Amino acid sequence: MADIVISELPVISGLTADDYVIVNDANATTSIASFASVLASITQIGIVGFADGTEALPAITFSGDVNVGIYRPAPDEWAVSTNANQRLVINAAGNIGINNPSPGSWNAGSNNLVVGDVDLGDNGITIVSSATDVGNISFSDGTTESELAEGLIRYDHNDNHMSISTAGVEAYRVTTNQEILLGTTIPVVGSKIVVSGGNISVPSGVAGLPSVNFATDTDTGVWNAAPDHLSVATAGVERLTVSDTGNLYLAADPDTHLSHPADNTLAVTNNGVETARFTADNNIQLSGAIPTIFTNQNEMRLSVDADGDGNASAIEIYIDGGELGRFSSTGLGIGTITPSAHVHIDGNAAGGYLRIDGQPGSGILFGGTSTNILNIGGELSVSTAGVEALRVDTAGNIGIGSDPAAKLDVNGSVIFNGDLTFTGASAAGSFISTPVANTIAISTFGTERFRVGDGGAIGLGGANYGASGQVLTSAGAGAQPTWQSIASGVPDISTLPELP
Repeated sequence: MADIVISELPVISGLTADDYVIVNDANATTSIASFASVLASITQIGIVGFADGTEALPAITFSGDVNVGIYRPAPDEWAVSTNANQRLVINAAGNIGINNPSPGSWNAGSNNLVVGDVDLGDNGITIVSSATDVGNISFSDGTTESELAEGLIRYDHNDNHMSISTAGVEAYRVTTNQEILLGTTIPVVGSKIVVSGGNISVPSGVAGLPSVNFATDTDTGVWNAAPDHLSVATAGVERLTVSDTGNLYLAADPDTHLSHPADNTLAVTNNGVETARFTADNNIQLSGAIPTIFTNQNEMRLSVDADGDGNASAIEIYIDGGELGRFSSTGLGIGTITPSAHVHIDGNAAGGYLRIDGQPGSGILFGGTSTNILNIGGELSVSTAGVEALRVDTAGNIGIGSDPAAKLDVNGSVIFNGDLTFTGASAAGSFISTPVANTIAISTFGTERFRVGDGGAIGLGGANYGASGQVLTSAGAGAQPTWQSIASGVPDISTLPELP
């Protein structure tokens, strides 16, 4: 038999019991053995040794796909490769790497299973459950019922919520509406975060980055400027602070603040001095050296003793830098600082009068009753005891006890204490007077023309007087008329015919 080169023998893809194999033992003796004998030897020994293999050519592989299989990358390690790339490895310490060749190199507390590597892009683990089941990741410290899931990450596909449990109790839940529930499983309508049985704590923060801020405006929010203080910042600047004593500071100025000195009381402090207080009975109490309420640029202010005259019992009103009036113990002064009545208006200045505008029925009441009223509304009227006594109409007519039909219309008697003088071009020097007691005289051009005396005597020209019972008779042309007593038998003048 000629020599045979083993490498030149044909390759058999599958052995059967009647096939033979060439075997070289440790003594370098080469012989042949049937396949059945080889199988029997393997069964007796119990151990089959393989070459280490490589990632590209595993030691245990498949005849139709030789770059897929199992190989030994290092002492005491075992690896699986596909497509000539390592996919899984178990190292000597039992660490498992999936798409990671050295799981023991990562965090010692969490490298039992390492998935992915830095050069593989995104990596992850997917837990698949049906639409009516739950996916879980459990953290156990024993095999008793309570120990099996001391910690648990749970996704419930029934309502699509995820929860985290600690010590066997759910502590955190995210609902399908992205609501975060802490210590509760019940959401609140309109709230994205619901906390039950505890607090939410955040760092103190600073004005430029408040600890509670807005995602699109991180320098606006709430922060803790000092222990037991709460501050509000906008645009990175402190605007308002509530102090540990309950005072409300504006900006970063602790000397200017609002405080709560007593129940139902609000105090305003400016420059370290309390300047105003709103009391429980709804009063405003001003304090300070010169308590003052004023508008911008001091255009208007209400002050106590603003002029420094020591009259602290008066409230002074200033307009455009000048004192308009004051309230004092003697009354209200307008245009004067020394009121001498309850209301005292000094009209020396232009516009120094009291003006009342309104519809009919507007006016001034006297005695606190509507029966005594000065009524203003187109016409001016004065009423007493509920009865109109005087009216000035829109034409300037004056009626006393009447609706005036003339410049002066009096319904009733008139008493004069002095002369009744007539004016005008046609009535110059004309008047009615009482030159002596109980007489009445008529004058024209300043000269008395007619008089009735206290006894009923009538005088002409201021000198020619008759006595009671006398009649005026003519003495002829050019002669002064004379008064004569009516003699017996003289006809009654009332029976005389009228003159033509």
